[in-house]
Amino acid sequence: MLVNIFIIIAAVLGMMFPYYLITAIRSSDTEKYETAAIKCCLIFGALVLVSLMVLRS
Repeated sequence: MLVNIFIIIAAVLGMMFPYYLITAIRSSDTEKYETAAIKCCLIFGALVLVSLMVLRS
């Protein structure tokens, strides 16, 4: 049951990650770039964490 929840969370984060990555790359405004880059890094870290949690269970 818990693994299914983690898989759904990983799917949502997996859809959000490319959006923030592309926003950070294409942004010419430094403030918009910084917020998108921070969100992208946090989402990537969460994806790695969820992936490892699913593999361990």
